[in-house]
Amino acid sequence: MEGAGAGAVTVGRRQLALMLAASYAARVPVTGIPLALILVVREDGRSYDVAGLATGAYTLALSATAPAIGRLADRVGGPVLFLAGAPVCAAALLALAAGLAGGSVLALLALAVVAGGALPPVGALTRGLLTPLLHGDRRARVFAIDATAQELCFIAGPLLVAGLVALLRPGAALAGLALLLVVGAAGYGAAGRRLARAGRVEHASQASPLRGGGLRAVLVLAILGGLMFGAMELSVTAAVDEAGDRDRAGILLGLW
Repeated sequence: MEGAGAGAVTVGRRQLALMLAASYAARVPVTGIPLALILVVREDGRSYDVAGLATGAYTLALSATAPAIGRLADRVGGPVLFLAGAPVCAAALLALAAGLAGGSVLALLALAVVAGGALPPVGALTRGLLTPLLHGDRRARVFAIDATAQELCFIAGPLLVAGLVALLRPGAALAGLALLLVVGAAGYGAAGRRLARAGRVEHASQASPLRGGGLRAVLVLAILGGLMFGAMELSVTAAVDEAGDRDRAGILLGLW
């Protein structure tokens, strides 16, 4: 372990590796949800307009609840929140996969909102959990590795969906992601519980970080980037569908 001064909390390499591995196992199915949702909506015979509304509702709900979840994570710990939210998200995804929305677009959108709103941002929670446990150059190295691994998760998620769709069908692929999400949440909770207790810190100020102009600018850029990624998933799937090979959209998105 690396020294960090009096009273500092550090974490061993084995604990750190287990925490990051559990985090990535939980992130991979999350990155495949939008694509699987698009394919399920299309499998039900709905248009890409409805598919776009569903993925948009999911993503907006995910973004809208993230700040409150982050605040709550400071109090109760990220692993606890993820263990509580992931099963709710998975239940909504299973309902979508089973076609419980029927022919109602409103029911479809409601389930998408529940799935997105209940899902804590596991990447941000992990970095928040590790921040007080890592110091100096070690923190910079670990976060650089995490950023690279996050990109690999965005590759693995669509490829996982492509594999599940090839073997089964879109509804089964979405159900598989839901089950993997629950398994990943269990592993994340087990790996993170001890670290959460060790790394919890008291915040002297409860002022919103969004009051800082710099962070607001970063948030706007992040939203614009998210819109671009979301539009790309939908447009690539539509283009591949028009070519008559919709199930291979995950391969193209993974390569992209």
